[in-house]
Amino acid sequence: IVLRPKQPFKLKRVVSTHLRNGRAKISKKNIDIHAVDYVPIKRNSHITPTSYLGEIGDPQVAAGACRLSPETGNHVFWVTIDVAADTAAGIYEGQIHLHLSEGEPFEIPIRLVVNDFVLPEFSPFESDMGGFHIHKSINGGAVDSDYHGVKSKKDLKRLANAYFEEMARNKFTPKNVALYTEIGMKWEPPPQGYNVDKPGNFFRLYDWDFAEFNQQLDYFINELKVNQVTIYHTNPQISNVFVHLPGKERKEF
Repeated sequence: IVLRPKQPFKLKRVVSTHLRNGRAKISKKNIDIHAVDYVPIKRNSHITPTSYLGEIGDPQVAAGACRLSPETGNHVFWVTIDVAADTAAGIYEGQIHLHLSEGEPFEIPIRLVVNDFVLPEFSPFESDMGGFHIHKSINGGAVDSDYHGVKSKKDLKRLANAYFEEMARNKFTPKNVALYTEIGMKWEPPPQGYNVDKPGNFFRLYDWDFAEFNQQLDYFINELKVNQVTIYHTNPQISNVFVHLPGKERKEF
C-alpha cells in the first residue's frame, strides 16, 4: 500500500479486519502490516555488483503513528497474509483501516483468492543465503552488530535469531541457524603439557551438552521449516579449526 499525501496529516495506526469467505475466515492475527523504511547508500560495496547510490527501500519496521506530508513523499506499507494449509479455497474479503488523527478511518478493501492446493511443508528449493556476517567483519569494516549497538553475547544471540527468523519466514535460508548456539563440554588438558607434539598428547573433551543446540534446530526446522543447515568443522582431516576452545568463556567476542 502506497500513501501519497496531498496535504499534511497524522496517521495514528494501521489495522486489518478478518478476511471472510462466507463462514470461513482468515484471522487478522495472520495479517502483518509493516512500514517500509529507507537506507541511505553512500558508497558501493565491493561484494555488490550494482553502482546505485541514494536511498533504497529495504527494511520493514513496525507500522506506528507518523506524520505525513507532500514534502516527506510516499509512505509504503508491506502487507503479509499467512494462509494456513487447511484454509478452504475461495475469495476472501476484508479491509485495511487507516486511522487518522481527525475524521473517520479510511478503508482499503482487500480481495484475496485462496487456491485449492497446498504448498509443501518443506520447500524443495534448498538455499544458503548467508547471514553469517552479523558479527564477522570483511576487511575490517563495520558489521550488523555494530549497527545495532550489540555489546554482549546474549544480545548477539538475540539479534542473530531475529535475522534468522525473518530469513526463514521469507523462505531464504540462513547458512547456519545455530551459528551462535553453544555446545557445552568438559575438558582435560593434554597429559604431557601444552605445545608438546607427542603421540596421544591431546585435549580430552567429554560430557558434551547439545541441549541448547538441539532446541535451536528443533525450533528452526520443525516450526519455521528450514530445510538445510550447515554444520561447521566436522571433518578433522581437512579442518584444523575448532571454534569451541577449552578454558573460561571470554567476556568479549
